[in-house]
Amino acid sequence: MHDAQSPTRRSRPVRAAAVLVAALVSGAGCAPGPTAPTTADDGPTGAPATQPATPPAPTPTTPEDTVGSTRIVIVAEGLRLDAHLDDNPAARSLLDQLPVTITMDDFGGQEKIGSPPRPLTMEQMPEGADPDVGTIGYYAPSDGVVLYYADVGYYPGIAVLGQVDGSVDALVDLPDGTPVTIDRAP
Repeated sequence: MHDAQSPTRRSRPVRAAAVLVAALVSGAGCAPGPTAPTTADDGPTGAPATQPATPPAPTPTTPEDTVGSTRIVIVAEGLRLDAHLDDNPAARSLLDQLPVTITMDDFGGQEKIGSPPRPLTMEQMPEGADPDVGTIGYYAPSDGVVLYYADVGYYPGIAVLGQVDGSVDALVDLPDGTPVTIDRAP
């Protein structure tokens, strides 16, 4: 009698090993919790036809959807800018003063700056920031609310309060001493 296995018997362990490897590589059985079933009706994005047990947190894409922001308007000499303030201690201390009118002057051909009635808190704020064009900021060393219309780079003492939701090009033409009103959006 020959002790060699038949081709069918030899291929069973190989097939079983291949199935096991495929299952491990695909992550089958490794999910931390229940997953939603999918159907042949899944859309082009691959989203399941049924909702998962716990929906993912929304991803902010526009100021209107940004969780934790407050819509504001900035008005000066016929100019109206829609904007939002972030949810941070410095921005909340500005919100507490709204509506506020601040006399703003140009500084360095990069920004308009003016002092609010009361200084804003810098508690729990980063030591500085590199604001983007359109950023609403606060420069603590001179107690100034700042509307950036050009890049200024990183400076210690800058806190980002929020962002203008469109072009800030019109800020360039505002003369020194312009009263700028900041208020919650209606």
